[in-house]
Amino acid sequence: MIDELKNIQPETLIEASKEEIVKILERCNEINDELMQIMTQAREELMARLTEENKDGEVIGEYAVSRVKRITFKTSFEEAQELGAVKQEVDTTALRKMFDKGITIPGVAITYYLSARKMKDGKQK
Repeated sequence: MIDELKNIQPETLIEASKEEIVKILERCNEINDELMQIMTQAREELMARLTEENKDGEVIGEYAVSRVKRITFKTSFEEAQELGAVKQEVDTTALRKMFDKGITIPGVAITYYLSARKMKDGKQK
């Protein structure tokens, strides 16, 4: 799976065409998807075993493995308001509209990242 990418060195990428680099990125994404599936299955199996043994955690070799509890609220704004559990927060959508119009907004950071998506029939997926 990963063996085909082991020989890629920085010099290889510098000398590669854009098309070759995109193909390398595509293969990396495919391998990443495969690895994520394996990781998901491994996590699910460990979770099932800890649950079956009625344990919240266990030391396994050099690792401390724990079942982590995360609580997600899907409470409506109105329900939260009735409970007194609302607060004011920054409206990033409104700030973005102002920023796009050229208004100076304090505390803005701009980050660039690369996006490479596979095309299907000449169109982006």
